[in-house]
Amino acid sequence: MAVDPPLHISVPGAEPEELTAIVMAYQELWPEEKPPTMPEAASSWRFSGRWWVETKTPNQI
Repeated sequence: MAVDPPLHISVPGAEPEELTAIVMAYQELWPEEKPPTMPEAASSWRFSGRWWVETKTPNQI
């Protein structure tokens, strides 16, 4: 996994408050990538129907 170098922003003549605002805006627009998370497994069993039955019963019509 490649590691990016630290962020370096150069703005000649910018005040410290302006530079802080620029860095905050940059971080808001391009946030650091987070590792993907796995969804939690379903905690309860769910009935999906009888997919192998091709005909409909009278209750399903």
